[in-house]
Amino acid sequence: MSKRIINIGLLAAVGSSLYGVVQISLLYCPRAEGFYSHSLTSGNNWALSLILAYSLLIAKLWDSKKEMIFYIFTTIVTAIGILSSGSKGPLIYSIIIITVSNLIFLGKRGVFITLIIILSFTLGVIKSDTLQKRFYDIYKGFDNPYTSTGNRVVLWKHSLTIIKENIFFGIGSNFKKEIQKKVNFPLKWKSHPHNAYLSIAVNNGIPALIALTVIFISIYLKLLKVSDKNSDRGKFAIIAILFLTLYLMEGITENNFSDSEVKIFFWFTIGLLYNIIFFNKGNLQRG
Repeated sequence: MSKRIINIGLLAAVGSSLYGVVQISLLYCPRAEGFYSHSLTSGNNWALSLILAYSLLIAKLWDSKKEMIFYIFTTIVTAIGILSSGSKGPLIYSIIIITVSNLIFLGKRGVFITLIIILSFTLGVIKSDTLQKRFYDIYKGFDNPYTSTGNRVVLWKHSLTIIKENIFFGIGSNFKKEIQKKVNFPLKWKSHPHNAYLSIAVNNGIPALIALTVIFISIYLKLLKVSDKNSDRGKFAIIAILFLTLYLMEGITENNFSDSEVKIFFWFTIGLLYNIIFFNKGNLQRG
């Protein structure tokens, strides 16, 4: 049952990705949002869906040829969705996790497949003016606070100062007001530090960040104990680890821990994976 619900979630990701393509191609939106509130939110969720579908595919955790085709289709459509969102972070993190997934489940063959995937994404970036500009922003934008990258650098730098001044309890929900006190020019993006870890520390203090870190570490440790690519239970555990790692990587450049559209999808899905691994062991057909 949990796997069926996961597949329904992937089907929803396909629908939103296809709508994102429609937004780009027919509605002439600069960046696809799908049914989400923001293109970065959609990019983060599509990346999570991509890794989930792709890992289930190459780990051969499908029960029929139709399900295998569904995972192939989902992988392709969500990858296109990420490209249409113009979100460089989710794209980069996805490639990293796909590379790791290929090495784990495919061994030496995975290197060749990874190169094909990287080439495909590179061609997608070349074909997208929006992505070209955003990747150029990484290269030239660190010292320019009026670019998305430079804006983030300013937020990160001054967030550390705010944390030092409010170590134990944070500042609550006053980030916009506090950050503007630290910066003597108008910032385009200033609602949060654009980093999930800094956001927790700024709003709630260092103890809260430590507590959350302990939770994530405990999840890793529990999954690592049963991770084994020679059994279905172990494969699901590895996929859960990859899924969790991508979520944590996305937090480097976005406040996805507090983004309800992303965190609900993540925690609900990791719960379903957890149920498959630790409570439905007898229902796994292989391993």
